[in-house]
Amino acid sequence: MEALQRVGAKEEVRRSAIEINGQTVHLGSMEVKREPFGDEGDKLLCLSRKRILKILLDRADSKGVHLNFESRLVDLDVEQGLLHLERNGEHRQMRVVGGREPQMQVELIVGADGGQSMVREEMKKVSRMNFSRSFRGHGYRTVIIPPHNGMFALDPTTLHMWPRKNFGLLALPNPDQSFTCIICLPFHGENSFETMCSDGDVFAFLKREFPDVAVCVMSTPLRFLEQPIVPMSFSEAFPAHAGSKALLIGKAACEVLPIGEFHDNIGLEDCLLLDDLFGEYGTGRTCLETVFRKYSTISLDRFELTRPLSSDVLERVIGLSPNTFLQLKQMMEGALIGVLPRSTGLTTARSAVSFTSLPYGQVKSMSRKKDIGMGLVGICLVASITAGASYAMHRRWKYHEPASQLQSTMGLT
Repeated sequence: MEALQRVGAKEEVRRSAIEINGQTVHLGSMEVKREPFGDEGDKLLCLSRKRILKILLDRADSKGVHLNFESRLVDLDVEQGLLHLERNGEHRQMRVVGGREPQMQVELIVGADGGQSMVREEMKKVSRMNFSRSFRGHGYRTVIIPPHNGMFALDPTTLHMWPRKNFGLLALPNPDQSFTCIICLPFHGENSFETMCSDGDVFAFLKREFPDVAVCVMSTPLRFLEQPIVPMSFSEAFPAHAGSKALLIGKAACEVLPIGEFHDNIGLEDCLLLDDLFGEYGTGRTCLETVFRKYSTISLDRFELTRPLSSDVLERVIGLSPNTFLQLKQMMEGALIGVLPRSTGLTTARSAVSFTSLPYGQVKSMSRKKDIGMGLVGICLVASITAGASYAMHRRWKYHEPASQLQSTMGLT
């Protein structure tokens, strides 16, 4: 929201959005439980991409930014700043600044063209950029729950989650009183995309696994099979710049799983970060490479923080329980935050990333301190257990207690 505030769009976005303050989990037994996102007061805003894009384009237009629509980038030369554009089937070569004056060379290329970025592919040819992509075994398609009698069919103040065994459904409210349902499935096997061959298969699946959702969509076309499957993947480019001539932002630079708040906020966070860095180092030509180097390093910090958080969201949606070590760590983290004063500012990593504007380096430092604190707690627990066992053994040796009494002393059965 801070990035939107800086361009004067915060209040308009807030008026167009739905505020949600937690998540409702629908279990297989029809049991329902409500959970907060993290700390008390943590909230998210739900808004369609189309709406926020319109608000930002209107804001850019009001500031005199020249916009070229219906133009497709087909090739570019990063070193020369040469763009090859196609408009209405006509191939054109332009040396431009802002798309206005021919014969002028581009001073800076900013690639904001998503996970399949063409700008990134060209930058890799002229810079020592490392790029990696890894896929999970799941993807998603969506269905829409329409309004019921002119009202939301579900509680619109929370997101809704139906975790099952290795698949699940996530529903987010829309301003038009509908819900967008993200159905996460494996690509192969039982209850997977390969078993969904017709609308009948999809309806039968929904009725069997998500009966409360099936009732809401019975009267509307699903269009489930018409959509491409969106894969779940991570990608990372480092450094995210080529000298002072080109820069990647948003999902072109790094991408986490397309589920949860981390994925959709990347581009806005990059704009906020660049604005801060330009304010600190200046906007002169000689400052650009310094700014871009700092930006690339901080982007990498963000990726390292949000990757496990994004995985955790997916695993919660598809009903995969975290391993015992992770569960123990989360319990100890919650206990540590609960006993320390609020003035310490200690919070969970998800709350720090999603609901504050703390620098990523500071969040990483806080996470390390928490790990040290939890390590000390663990050491104290082990020491206490060891001391208790030693004391019990000492009593048995001194007083010749029978084994059954020793077991009682140690709390064993």
